[in-house]
Amino acid sequence: MALLLEDIAPTLEALGCACALVAPDGEILLANSALALLVGRSSRALERLRLPELFAEPADRRFVEARLASALSPGDTTTREHFLPHSDGHPIHVLVTVKGVAIGSQVYRLITWIDISPLKEAQAAAERHLASVTELSDTAMEQAIGLKHYSEQLEDRVRARTFEVMSQNARLLAHAEQLETARVHALQMLAVACEAKDETTGAHVVRIGQGTSRVAEKLGLKPSEALALGQAAVLHDVGKLHVPDSILTKPGKLDEAEWIEMRQHTTWGERILAGGGEEFASAGVIARHHHENVDGTGYPDRLAGDSIPLPARIVRVVDSIDALASDRPYKKAWDWPQIIDHLTENQGKAFDREVVAAALDLINRREWPSPTGESGGGDATELGLDNPSAGTDARG
Repeated sequence: MALLLEDIAPTLEALGCACALVAPDGEILLANSALALLVGRSSRALERLRLPELFAEPADRRFVEARLASALSPGDTTTREHFLPHSDGHPIHVLVTVKGVAIGSQVYRLITWIDISPLKEAQAAAERHLASVTELSDTAMEQAIGLKHYSEQLEDRVRARTFEVMSQNARLLAHAEQLETARVHALQMLAVACEAKDETTGAHVVRIGQGTSRVAEKLGLKPSEALALGQAAVLHDVGKLHVPDSILTKPGKLDEAEWIEMRQHTTWGERILAGGGEEFASAGVIARHHHENVDGTGYPDRLAGDSIPLPARIVRVVDSIDALASDRPYKKAWDWPQIIDHLTENQGKAFDREVVAAALDLINRREWPSPTGESGGGDATELGLDNPSAGTDARG
């Protein structure tokens, strides 16, 4: 269990919302820093509390205890609005999502909280404004009946006020759409957190995001674009959810049948991310094409050169560096001279030359944090060689 918590913690930390893993008896086993910031407590203070102890009011505690006592099956998901107390006493209006997760023989709860206080405040302000506009409009109409010569002026005022109400309603609809997008995003990220089977996934995806952003910015992308690309890159291996554990953690080389099944994780990843809409379009492209080689020998589509999307060419290199620099069940980590030689020898074959040049520059400047924490290494992911006969087992 300790190892499992250690594996899950980095993935929870990578989420963009407050999140906690709760045991069947209600004990908070993991709380990410976003949750600590939301409630004004430290993660250490939150962990080992029981979930009802987050609430000050007895009625709230009884409600949470009742929810903990209710039956929960793996995959069950509930979403509702609630008030979560801050350490200073003020309530925070949140959208809370609870999902049942099977760990061993028991069902745990993965819980996310999204602060919707700004949306609720904007909604209340709009309602107050609407009431004020309605009152003004009624007064204007009364004056129009008695003073016909003011009718045109009053009609203009009514139209202006109506336009303001319509504009406010449009903004409220936009806020509602953003809230729904955030909820879907949180649920999809929770699915990755609770179902990831690769024991290195948590720290691995964080390094992939960082490395991808740095290389992208080195290649001339704007910082905001590089950051967005790094966020999309963390989902590059989501298709591994469909790959058996026996293949992912096999100590030796894969046989031909296992290799065929492993390669399908690219198309599976694209299918999974297609359900996320336009927000996940870039992530889907990366998931499908991050094992294409520039010489056309990669998979799944055997694309070559610039026909491979740039985000996938970047992740291809970043993923390979991290895999080579990391210990895996099927290999020991390479040292940096070996990795640099490998990148140099395979540029123009597996790897894009410009992407390799950007990565080598970051490594030489010691701006690439390695999986071991030493400077000089950095963000990374999976092995760089896709052909199992080439001497290195590729699981990425």
